[in-house]
Amino acid sequence: MGSDLKLLPSQVEYALATAIGKRLMDRYAHEFGDRSGFFAVAILNRAFVMETDAQDASHFREQHAELIEREAHAICADDDLADAFSLLYSFMLIRIGPTDFERSRALAQTAMDLNIELRTPEEFCGPCNALEFLDYVQRCATNLLGYTPAEPK
Repeated sequence: MGSDLKLLPSQVEYALATAIGKRLMDRYAHEFGDRSGFFAVAILNRAFVMETDAQDASHFREQHAELIEREAHAICADDDLADAFSLLYSFMLIRIGPTDFERSRALAQTAMDLNIELRTPEEFCGPCNALEFLDYVQRCATNLLGYTPAEPK
């Protein structure tokens, strides 16, 4: 059953990226402690071809560039993270593909570089329409975040 709370596609994308970031922070908390957030954001930024304006985050990225690159390439070794990244890449490409060809091309190339499989909505959740796929992605994000919405009464 789907969630009672229906989010906009941009909110669903943000929720899934946040869930992935949370998983990465948990994964690197032992090594980076309270700076694991910087590491998680650096990997997300690397994976999604994004830059940050925050000076602390930029400095962290420069300091740990080799480790960030190595860990970004290791995403595919963690099945849960690889699936989540695959879903987010696919969802992002569907959302921005028609309006931002250059970004779409860069994302697709980065997915290939990091060995992240790009799949169709049908490969994730079977035959579905756009709203069903959106609901599927939202459920995956809430599951990754460890949040389970209450069932309707």
